[in-house]
Amino acid sequence: MDETVNLGLGSKLRYFITLLLGCVVSMAVSYGVVRYLSQGLTHDPVPESAEVRDAEQLRQFSNALLRLTAEYLNHLPQNVQAPSHGFRTWLEQDFRPRLNNLRRQMAGAPVSGEALTRLLAAADGVAKMTTHPAQGDLQREVLRKVREAAVAVEAQIAAVRADLYLSQPPLMPGF
Repeated sequence: MDETVNLGLGSKLRYFITLLLGCVVSMAVSYGVVRYLSQGLTHDPVPESAEVRDAEQLRQFSNALLRLTAEYLNHLPQNVQAPSHGFRTWLEQDFRPRLNNLRRQMAGAPVSGEALTRLLAAADGVAKMTTHPAQGDLQREVLRKVREAAVAVEAQIAAVRADLYLSQPPLMPGF
């Protein structure tokens, strides 16, 4: 009877060890497969807070310039050769002060780079466009610069991968 008890215990022990080794091997194979398949996946690093702050400010400037430009185009009279007194008053007392304020904010911002340079040039172009509303070529050139500045801002934001961390979405020019 002692021999039958020993044989039963030995076969159970061999079964348990085989089961344990099988689990360990399957875990090792699974880990290796997952590691191999995830090699191409990279996690985007979280941008630094200064980069997010700069990106937020650039987007605010870009959106504000796009809104002001669209507002000017909406107020622009059909007969640009002889703008009405109301249009000239709005231009002098409302629009230009807001545009100049935006330009001062952009010039004083602690942000640097090509995107800000393009925004400043576009704002200068919008100011020039308001003094010569009848020049269609100038208007087309300025609108192109405003669009290019907005694209440059979004490219700079994308380059630092800060777009997911910004509080406002980008405006797309509708002109």
